Amino acid sequence: MAIMRSCQFIKLFEVATITYNYFQTGGGTVGWRDASGRDTNGTAVWRIQIVYVHPDQTKHLTFPTPLRLDAGGHVEIGFTSDGPEIFVSINGRLI
Repeated sequence: MAIMRSCQFIKLFEVATITYNYFQTGGGTVGWRDASGRDTNGTAVWRIQIVYVHPDQTKHLTFPTPLRLDAGGHVEIGFTSDGPEIFVSINGRLI
């Protein structure tokens, strides 16, 4: 599980897009990841569950109303250790 920690001076993190890229290096026909924003207590504030990505493809999710995360929270990228490698990019702005 990857975790991005927020800085103390940041008041708000707004996620505008999440991009998933599956670069097939071995077996497997589909891969998945999920992403969640959690508050300082570890409680999920928002969650994008199980995004499936086909080999050599990109899945680009946009959010017209940004996903928000208050200061002290963090973003988690979930995956299984035996699954294919999927690159996840979360783009947003710090307010």
